[in-house]
Amino acid sequence: MPIPSLKRLVGLLKKSDFLASKKGLNGGLALAKSADRIRLYDVFTAIEGTTPLFKQYDNFDVSAFKHKKEVTYMLIESKKIFENAEQSMLDELKKKTLADLFVE
Repeated sequence: MPIPSLKRLVGLLKKSDFLASKKGLNGGLALAKSADRIRLYDVFTAIEGTTPLFKQYDNFDVSAFKHKKEVTYMLIESKKIFENAEQSMLDELKKKTLADLFVE
């Protein structure tokens, strides 16, 4: 991972109170709270924000299509599918913590 990307990532995680840093000889990075209190959803949103992962162009001109009704239906349904897929992923991330990633 490029150093600038790593610095940005660490900065975002520190700003969200997931990481703590310590300077000096014994310095470094550590979790700011226990792994079982850090949801994967919170880490994801700290890094990615809340912008939708799937963005569909909404101003699609269907007038050039022979089957306008079908194209309109496909656009509406595909948007629903992507929204549902993203919501399912976010719901799953809300159920899991960093501790769930560690071997017991």
